[in-house]
Amino acid sequence: MFIDSGLLSGILLILIIIFVIYKINHQIKYGWYGEKNNQAHKRMEEVQKQTLEQITSLGSTAEEREKGINRLFDEKKHTIYHIRAGELPESFGTKKNRKYIFGILKLSRNLASFSSKEREFLRISFLLYNYKKISYKEFFELFVPLFNEEKSVIESRPSAPSKHDYWFHPRSVCTRKVEAIELEKAVNKILHIVESLPNNDPIKNKINSRMRGGGIWLDDHDIANSVFAETSEYKLKIGQLYESDHYLYYSGEGSLITIAPPGSGKTQCFVLPNMLSWHGSAFVLDIKGEIYSSTHEWRSKNIGKVIKFSPLDPSSSQQYNPLTFIRSEKDYIWEDSRFLADMIIIPTGGSSDPFWENIARDILTAAIAYVTYNNEPDDRPMSKVLDLMYGIGLVEMIVDLKNTDDVAAMRQTGHSLFEIEKKTIDSVLKTAQSHLSAWQGERINRVTKKSDWHPLDLRKDKVTVYLCINPSEIDSYLSLLRVIIAQHIRMLTSKLPDRESAPVLFMVDELPRLKKMLPIEEGLEVGRQYGIKLWLFAQSYGQLKQAYPNVDGFVGSCAVRTFMNIPLNDELAGKISNQLGYRESPLDNSRHKMVEPLELAGPEYRDVAIVLASNSKPARVKKSYAWQDPEMVGRMNNGQS
Repeated sequence: MFIDSGLLSGILLILIIIFVIYKINHQIKYGWYGEKNNQAHKRMEEVQKQTLEQITSLGSTAEEREKGINRLFDEKKHTIYHIRAGELPESFGTKKNRKYIFGILKLSRNLASFSSKEREFLRISFLLYNYKKISYKEFFELFVPLFNEEKSVIESRPSAPSKHDYWFHPRSVCTRKVEAIELEKAVNKILHIVESLPNNDPIKNKINSRMRGGGIWLDDHDIANSVFAETSEYKLKIGQLYESDHYLYYSGEGSLITIAPPGSGKTQCFVLPNMLSWHGSAFVLDIKGEIYSSTHEWRSKNIGKVIKFSPLDPSSSQQYNPLTFIRSEKDYIWEDSRFLADMIIIPTGGSSDPFWENIARDILTAAIAYVTYNNEPDDRPMSKVLDLMYGIGLVEMIVDLKNTDDVAAMRQTGHSLFEIEKKTIDSVLKTAQSHLSAWQGERINRVTKKSDWHPLDLRKDKVTVYLCINPSEIDSYLSLLRVIIAQHIRMLTSKLPDRESAPVLFMVDELPRLKKMLPIEEGLEVGRQYGIKLWLFAQSYGQLKQAYPNVDGFVGSCAVRTFMNIPLNDELAGKISNQLGYRESPLDNSRHKMVEPLELAGPEYRDVAIVLASNSKPARVKKSYAWQDPEMVGRMNNGQS
């Protein structure tokens, strides 16, 4: 029996096809070298996943890892790496003794070596994987184009020791695979992935912001390396960071300024929350008395002695006599008297002939020194100075000054006044009297006879002083307000405090209405050394500029500068826009302003405060009103912590 040769050929062909299919299937399942090779491929996959440890090691939650990722990329100090694995070339080993080992290739780059575009898209790759928007294989496709042998440090070794202990040559197949994927393809893929995310996806919004040049606002992870790092228990609350649940505090030694129009929330957002949490002494210029009524009970129960000075409401006010605080020692009596006269004589500004103001200041200084020299601290009512300025006892004062041997300045001024014609003296007195009107009246006399809080020490004793006055009364009693604020600052700068002394907080509302005050400028310049922390408030940039012509230097002296509801009708919006600077988009390297002036004055920033500080990214904080915080409301209502 013979088998047809054609049939035999057909059967043979079928067998060959079956064998080929089997081998292909076997290769798909096991690789050319069988099960051992398949295990090696699994090992290769495990090795590649080590790259992902750079992300997973940054925190236990996606939010923690996001902060870690942003910190790494913002600092640009760290080295990141990419680990790949691949087969050793066939020339290694013999066919009989072939070892199915895979080499490991590690490529490292410092983040500072990346271009801004590369760095931002690499950051985005990290963020996408962190929030499980891409698989680890997709992550590698986005990740590896940024590593090549020209820019990377390359290490290579076998995956396990063997007698074939071969090392990859840097130009091995693995390196060439890395180089084969172009950056632009990876960028386009990132853009496609981000675009495909739902519009309400938070990470999509964050990534889109970064691709438009965002990420230059202060974020949670920036705080530790900024001036807002909490370094002391005496900290001031600035507000809640925009798009974050983290609150921004300032515990540095510098001072603060806030510029915001009326009704923008300065008191609710800044003053009340801090007066209900600050654990040191405080001095507050309280316009309307709202701060006192909302915070004095809590501060009395939890901090220490509370003093209210309300000059036009003697029945509820304690007393303050500025003459009590003038030192009687011969070395200081004239110096302190001159300082007090400087604060009483309000600079008019723009006066072409300051002669009359200067002479008025001289005679007022002499009157203050004369009353101080001849009376004990408890017997120096301001009414005695006013009597002299109205001519009562003036001649006797001038004669006594001429005969004062132990204070040269008093004697010299006495001789000078003695030589001035009576007509000129009368004109000088009228000038002085125009500045002393705030000290006249029975109500003022009742609260300026003595000082109820002398000799309390704001630095050693936990004291809160409220200087209360209505807005309509500020201009009329400006001299009085200037004296009290200035004397307290000057007393604190007369002696350096101990290192462990708590800082004293001054909250001064309506600062420009007090006119230019040298002690305020001194507080900004030397306050750090003397434990003084000023928080100054103004309604507008233009108003501040009238009081302090060098307004930019004045504002720049403040460590923290806060702005709310910035108007377009003065130059502030443009100045802040310029200070915020420019941003560069990693998409096309275009450069444009971080925030345009029109945006700052628009609805987007209606409920946001812009915070600028030295050596720190600018910050956006939400307006956090005290009446919206249950804890603050409880402290305002019953004074309980």
